[in-house]
Amino acid sequence: MKIVPTTIQNLVKDGDSGTYYARVRVNGRLIIRSLDTKTFTPAKLRLPDKLKEIREAEPVGETASGGLERDSTFETVAKLYTSQVNQDPKLKAASREARLRPLAMLRRTW
Repeated sequence: MKIVPTTIQNLVKDGDSGTYYARVRVNGRLIIRSLDTKTFTPAKLRLPDKLKEIREAEPVGETASGGLERDSTFETVAKLYTSQVNQDPKLKAASREARLRPLAMLRRTW
């Protein structure tokens, strides 16, 4: 798929097939959905409805950072990070300690 930008924000065209797509970034993720048309005018008219549909389909509060909200506290983030490091089966004990060491230093000095 060769994406060709248009003069309308969030509206792109596939250069190979000529199909128009809605392209929007939601919660840090780039989402591209077809508008099911190869004509500019219907694509322009369908775009607002498709953008609304895409934004409503995304869960509220979900982010690309693993479900953290913007107003998360340091302690919440630290607990999440610690649990992810401890649950990673690929890490050896020394690697776990090395990854958690900066977190302990932040707690001590902050």
